[in-house]
Amino acid sequence: MIYKRILIASISVCLILVLSACGSKSGDVGTSTSEVPTSTPKANVVVADIADKMFEDIEMLKMIEMEPDLIKERYGLITGDYKQVLILAPMMNVKVDELAFVEVKDASQIETVKAAMKNRADKVADNFKTYLQDQYEIAQKPVIKSNGNYVFMAISPYADKLAAIFDSFTQ
Repeated sequence: MIYKRILIASISVCLILVLSACGSKSGDVGTSTSEVPTSTPKANVVVADIADKMFEDIEMLKMIEMEPDLIKERYGLITGDYKQVLILAPMMNVKVDELAFVEVKDASQIETVKAAMKNRADKVADNFKTYLQDQYEIAQKPVIKSNGNYVFMAISPYADKLAAIFDSFTQ
């Protein structure tokens, strides 16, 4: 009898976690792919702090950090070539949301990282083209930009708001 109660409680907790991970706040769909000229960045910005602020300010889908092997596979980037790399993707592949932050070691790497982000955004859009129309529309409007040695990509209905938070940390 006690085992049944523990089992039911465990299943309930798992169900709550799964459902909360799939929820998101409705809002305006991002409207632009923008590339902003490089400017002088703030010193010692930790990209994880930018992500934390984004999740604090905007109620978004729960995301998990992409592992280096998967970053290489999906972006063609080797994480050791850069100062910081943080890429966040949805826990379930029913949403297009993806956030990417890279601090380059040298300004000459910026265009390479932007191109990798653009290719990834195109692949995400392509994957959803015939799958979920609302997600496809979001995927068609990524924001990709750089400030100083920091490069950022947001595929999200909140892409413009996320870019503003990125700017507040890196300009």
